[in-house]
Amino acid sequence: MALDVLSDWPTYLVEELPQRRQHLLLCPSARWRAVINDVEAIGSDLLLETVSRITASGEKSPERISELLQISKDLVQHLLAQLSATRTTLSLREIGSSDFDQPRELLSQTTRAVWVYRDMATQEIWRDISNEAPPVPLRRSDSRRAIFEHGTAGKPIKSRCLLLPPGNLNATAPTDFDLMQITSASRQDSRRAQVVGDPEFCFVARPVVNNEGTIAVQSLHGNIYIGLTRYLENIAATDSFISRWIAQIPEADRAVSGSMQLDQAVSRLRELLKVEVSDSGLEHFRLLEMQNELVLRRYVDYYRYALGAKSEVKMTRDIVVWSQIGKRIGLSPEEWTALVGASDESLGGQVALLILEQVHAEQDYDAVGLMSLVRCTVSIISDDSSAAKLSNLVDAAREIIELCNELIAQEEVHGQQAK
Repeated sequence: MALDVLSDWPTYLVEELPQRRQHLLLCPSARWRAVINDVEAIGSDLLLETVSRITASGEKSPERISELLQISKDLVQHLLAQLSATRTTLSLREIGSSDFDQPRELLSQTTRAVWVYRDMATQEIWRDISNEAPPVPLRRSDSRRAIFEHGTAGKPIKSRCLLLPPGNLNATAPTDFDLMQITSASRQDSRRAQVVGDPEFCFVARPVVNNEGTIAVQSLHGNIYIGLTRYLENIAATDSFISRWIAQIPEADRAVSGSMQLDQAVSRLRELLKVEVSDSGLEHFRLLEMQNELVLRRYVDYYRYALGAKSEVKMTRDIVVWSQIGKRIGLSPEEWTALVGASDESLGGQVALLILEQVHAEQDYDAVGLMSLVRCTVSIISDDSSAAKLSNLVDAAREIIELCNELIAQEEVHGQQAK
């Protein structure tokens, strides 16, 4: 698709920009409207719970409920309206419980529409959801550059924008797995999301910063979008126009950490581990399985960003090549076969590519760390569906957390040595 066609797409911000001049990357994206259903515990309210129980038994008349509870009719109508507006219900009683006087939590059910984005350059689904917002006005300089004017009327700010050449313009809708990962990141396990409608094509403006001499594309809350950063670096190496635009970016006032997304994913995994295995159902099993994979994906990204060599190694599934790699770093035939058999976009495929990059790099690599990464990856991409798999997932999660802590600590040591 030609760039002049892309220029007709609207541009959005996923969060408000700081009131200072920015260098913004216009990232070609596809977005889908999704409906999220939240079920949130709002605690116990004796009066509201009593009215809810009475209505659940079939009594709907405010006058009759007022007589039963000896409270005013206006108060009853207010409570009924509150139950209706928030779709508040009672939580299910514990199985086997015979204490009908036992307090039960009130659950509020809400529905809202959000946007889910896929970056076209990296084909990644962003792990953050965005509310409805109008497109931002841009003043085009040419087919590849634009100016975004923000700030106030008395103090306007002009930010320079660069249109990022897209990679694959195919718009693959988010899978149920993607949506579950997005909603589970909110720490509300009861969230459910469903895509509605066709994709819309647009640009998303993302700040690019000079992070101690290295460029970094920022995602939400100042995190580094590692996959897109590497994509921009690779394009800049062959496109002099982009490399000149990058050279104009001033150094950031403070260092930006690339480990934030990994830290957040690990913290969420720790929270899931606090749930007792004996009390876990199928829902918790799926959440733990997804979070294990998400943390390992973040690990691969961070490894490449912080410690990995920048190479242009292409994925290969040649048995002879992988047999030699296995002997070199200690992989068993079963382990490297599991990685080679995975698709390029999958976790197994990403780990396999990382190994190829590190083995072919002209520098030392962390063979022990790579082996631990392979072991964790193979343990969660196996097809084992036995009843004991939940305990295996718990063991894998603990090993993954330890692996991530070691990587972050190693990067901090390298950072201090660099200073």
